[in-house]
Amino acid sequence: MIVHAAGNQGIDFDAPINETNYADIVVLQPDNILFVGAVNLDATLASYSNTPGNSVEYQSRFLVAPGDSTIVGGISIGTSGATANVSGALALMKQRWSTTGVNDLAQILLDTANKNIPYYSPATHGQGMVDLEAAYSPVGIASFDIKNATLPLEAASITLPAGYSTLQFDAAFVDQYHRDFEATFATQTSPPETYFSQKLIEAVMPAPVSIMNLKNGIQLGFRQQTTHYNVDSPVLGFNGFGYNLFSQNRTLETILLTTEDYQIGFSTNAMNQYNSQKINSSLEDATGFITSFQYKNMGVKYFASTEHHTNAFYGANNRIANGIRATIESGLIKTGIEYSVEKYQGDALFETMTVNQKAAFLKLDFLKSQHVQAGMIGRYTISDLNIDMTLPRSVGDGRLYYQSETLNESQDNFAKGIYLNVNKLKISAYSDKFDQNIGLQFHTEF
Repeated sequence: MIVHAAGNQGIDFDAPINETNYADIVVLQPDNILFVGAVNLDATLASYSNTPGNSVEYQSRFLVAPGDSTIVGGISIGTSGATANVSGALALMKQRWSTTGVNDLAQILLDTANKNIPYYSPATHGQGMVDLEAAYSPVGIASFDIKNATLPLEAASITLPAGYSTLQFDAAFVDQYHRDFEATFATQTSPPETYFSQKLIEAVMPAPVSIMNLKNGIQLGFRQQTTHYNVDSPVLGFNGFGYNLFSQNRTLETILLTTEDYQIGFSTNAMNQYNSQKINSSLEDATGFITSFQYKNMGVKYFASTEHHTNAFYGANNRIANGIRATIESGLIKTGIEYSVEKYQGDALFETMTVNQKAAFLKLDFLKSQHVQAGMIGRYTISDLNIDMTLPRSVGDGRLYYQSETLNESQDNFAKGIYLNVNKLKISAYSDKFDQNIGLQFHTEF
């Protein structure tokens, strides 16, 4: 790359230049030369500086830079000093990104030149004044380079369960010229909605079951339940991609087989999903089931589900979840424990995300009659989150290497609630670490 002083005659390149015809090289070899004019310290054009004039070819390869330069033994004034500033900038950029071609580095100087200078015009300043801060910043579309794919940086985010808010990691990304940059990525939080409200409603107001009485005291029941809710979760992402708001529609169909002492149930689950940010809107299929067994006042439930998304989380496209709940009920008290594991699998930036959750709950009925019920519910949950990633890191000269890392985070949450049912009127209130809610419902059957 030739970095050439524009000259100090105060004329346009379009005008005859008696001393030399060096500007013609722009036409012959446009990618191999930069011409540099001079500006004063206040960014106004120096009176002595040559300019590109009306030639589009000259304008496209022309920059200006400060012409007053301090040198050993004095000060250099002229387009020669301005040229030294530009060639020095190119040398430093080449040192930092040695794998980037010098033609690309020169084009970066042209692309990022500052046009917000006094009386700017292409005929006078070409592409503008050299701006090293802009030149050392990412240009164009930024992306993650991973072993088997390139991901747009703006889309490389993962939705975390509610409450996890302190995860962060360091990684390298590249701009459109494949220059590498280091960045720290961290969760951006919003107050998440808890699912405890749904648990409370289910406990206080179970969905009605249609019962068929068979022979020998056996009953066959069927229940269909649809729920709608929103989830506002923190997102692990880059520069402002902070929320993932979506709604889900779940249809739960339950078949119950009961005798005097036993109850056996089987449920199927169908899900449709819409996402307002289109990050997680490509649900391809989702299946799930729940099996339950109850003997007198003791019960056990096991659930499992799988989901597949075409581009959700850009790597964690498959979700597998399973868990078990055991309960015991005696008089006015119902208590139990739960354990569940959710695992998201992928083959890109996020390889796996696992959520292990342990919970214990207690329901205490103060009053339980035909027309009036009142009580309280408490639930304590401990959750552990683990994310396995393969992160691009910077060597320091434009090259990348890849390093495996596991992010770990834990949280606990205590939720408590009270409820009162009087005939068809139901009042409930609950609170936990994230949310507080008061509910008023009127229930009728027909």
